[in-house]
Amino acid sequence: MNLLPFSLLDRNRTVPEPKIMKVIILLATLTTALAAHVAYKDCGSVDAKINYVDINTCSSFPCHLPRNQNVSVVVNFTANKGITSATNKVYGIIAGLRIPFPVQPDACQDMTCSITSGQTVSYTNSIHVLPSYPTIRLVVEWEILDGSGQKIFCFQVPAQITN
Repeated sequence: MNLLPFSLLDRNRTVPEPKIMKVIILLATLTTALAAHVAYKDCGSVDAKINYVDINTCSSFPCHLPRNQNVSVVVNFTANKGITSATNKVYGIIAGLRIPFPVQPDACQDMTCSITSGQTVSYTNSIHVLPSYPTIRLVVEWEILDGSGQKIFCFQVPAQITN
């Protein structure tokens, strides 16, 4: 029994109507736009090469950081050396001052550790934007340090804390 509405070999099948084609094209365009990676500034990555950065609330610059919500960050990177331990550090740079964001320190909870040189890894973490944070522009600096305090990776993105 053929479950398809038409046979793939049916030469008499019709082309979808223009409205349906427009919807299909729109959905394909939105899917591509939503999958776009965030442009970032590398701020001294040593032990790894960042392949891409994704921030769930960032569709344009500055990235929006909505108060009282979690903002998820995914960094895909390739290690340049072996890594067995790592520490999270996140800062908001406001008027040139680096102000730490509260994050749990053990980056091995956000990625696999015992990373070998040449291995590609996805790091996933999130920060909670507290409702008490002022609605201001800043630069977010996200770095992961190895056991000796050297930067595994570091990136910066412009951001805006929003309501």
